[in-house]
Amino acid sequence: MPSSIHDFRRSNLFRAAIIVPTLIALIFSIFNLTAPNDPEKISSNFRLGIVNLDSSTSFPITSTQAIKAISRSLPFRVKLFKDSEGAETALSNGQISSVIIFPEDFSDLALTQESLNIKIINSDHLTISETQIASQLPSTFQLGLSAFISNLRLAKFQNIAPSSEMPIQIELENLYEAQSLASVPSPFVMSFVAWLSSMVGSVLLFLATNQMPYLNRAYIRTVIPIMTMGLSSLALALVVTFTTLQWEVFFMSWMVSWLISLCLSWFFLGVFATIGLFGLLVILPL
Repeated sequence: MPSSIHDFRRSNLFRAAIIVPTLIALIFSIFNLTAPNDPEKISSNFRLGIVNLDSSTSFPITSTQAIKAISRSLPFRVKLFKDSEGAETALSNGQISSVIIFPEDFSDLALTQESLNIKIINSDHLTISETQIASQLPSTFQLGLSAFISNLRLAKFQNIAPSSEMPIQIELENLYEAQSLASVPSPFVMSFVAWLSSMVGSVLLFLATNQMPYLNRAYIRTVIPIMTMGLSSLALALVVTFTTLQWEVFFMSWMVSWLISLCLSWFFLGVFATIGLFGLLVILPL
């Protein structure tokens, strides 16, 4: 009905009701899908400080062999320090992410049956990823270095040279390989963005048409969401397929998100028409 469209265009919220759902779809999908956490990149940015206080005069020094094994086996960047004070200062300043300290008697005790104590210093003032990785280091180093020391002790007992090769080799098979890291969070992002754009668009459309005659208001609230949700779901589908590199699912992603967003918009508008904006108290917990 032309009169309904004309009345709707006279509203101060006309442009917002048309444009905002698409802007929400673009902003939230781009923000969440173009910056997924890359595990390899996170690990490579983790900086491990190593302090070797081992005072053994034997050659080769066992702690030096352990440090070389750590450097080869872990995807971390390693920085050596002469004393624990310098390492703690670097950790406090955020120059490194964690510190492992080899004691003075490490080599002397390594070939005995006594236990060795290795100190690890972490800090929770760093980034979330650094803190999470650092919290796993005690158990990781305990298992790895225990296997290393056990290998040395067994070699001494059998009077043979210790082997630097791993006794167990891992064969990794990935059942489903994602074409990009964005493929993993994309279903959640699509669901969240569809819900958010539908809710915000419904609120703006409800306010923009609240003063219109009943029939005109009903017509606008039925027809306009078809267009606005179509545009927002199109923007969402474009971002998802571009970031996931799965263009074969573009049409399906657009149609499904369009249908879901449209149904949500009609549902939200129905709730608002019944109990007003108090309906947000019902919608937001959902």
